[in-house]
Amino acid sequence: MKHPVFSLSISLFLLFSSAGFSQSTKSYAFINASLFNGKENKIYSGSVLFTKGGKIERVGKSGEPTGGYEVIDCEGYFLMPGLIDAHSHLDNLAAAKRALETGVTTVRTAGVSAFQDVALMELSRTGKIAGPDVVPAGVYVSPQLEETILADTRLGVLLNGVRTDDELKLLVNVNIDRGAKVIKTRGTERAVLKQIHASKCTQSTRLV
Repeated sequence: MKHPVFSLSISLFLLFSSAGFSQSTKSYAFINASLFNGKENKIYSGSVLFTKGGKIERVGKSGEPTGGYEVIDCEGYFLMPGLIDAHSHLDNLAAAKRALETGVTTVRTAGVSAFQDVALMELSRTGKIAGPDVVPAGVYVSPQLEETILADTRLGVLLNGVRTDDELKLLVNVNIDRGAKVIKTRGTERAVLKQIHASKCTQSTRLV
């Protein structure tokens, strides 16, 4: 049985994320939609969503003229803003596809093993894959990198751990150089700092 929220949301997310859509000048009118705008605790039945060039142009009501737009009948299904996943370890194509298909249109990663999130950001941004917008953190900033030192030859000097200010700066700068847009530090018990409470050790810093 189709779910009236997600079946329509999925089709829209895939449409808006298809290669070349953001560069297209084609206009769409999504009629007969039950709209949730993300701000009000209310559903607006009979809404019309007008888009142009992959962006929302305006929201109207049933019966408004749709000349010049390709009409897509939502049949009363629900439209809602894309979801934001602010803590994800998105690192493969299948996960990016799954995120989009479940309504997530923006992902902020919290560390991956080898800059896969940076690659996914570029693939999605350039329209090569249908995926969410990705704000990548790059590789883990952690006292022990383990296999992550294989992600970049410059990390080899950190084989025995990240212990000094200069070693931390090196790791952060490699992340920035490789395309990270946010730096996620990790110093929880799982990251070998057992004497420090986890609530005091995890932090994200936006770069751009």
